[in-house]
Amino acid sequence: MVYRKLVRIILLIVEVSVVVSIFAGINFYMLPQNAYVKVYDWFFFEGILCMVIGVLFFLGRGGIDRYTSGSAMTRAMADAIYGTEYGVSETFRKDKWKPQGFPKAALVLWASGIIMLLVYLLTL
Repeated sequence: MVYRKLVRIILLIVEVSVVVSIFAGINFYMLPQNAYVKVYDWFFFEGILCMVIGVLFFLGRGGIDRYTSGSAMTRAMADAIYGTEYGVSETFRKDKWKPQGFPKAALVLWASGIIMLLVYLLTL
């Protein structure tokens, strides 16, 4: 049991370092650099972006959407035609917000964003 937690922590650290390394490679080789925007200034923008995307991954997906009302209308018509007792509220109860987040990806992005912000702050 202890080994599994240790392996998970090591994998998390490796994933974070890979993400930060990819962004560093992009910064040094692909993004424009001039007198106003230095190489390390891009880390600030990428760190904020990673943290925002991490929050969105924590929130996840799922819930009531525009297809739920159509499904409820179909259920109501089937109820009227066939005389069944399946209420429209049952459709909304099934489609209520059930977040299916991606916590590992969000954690990796958050940690990467924090490290990038630290790199930026250290280069000031």
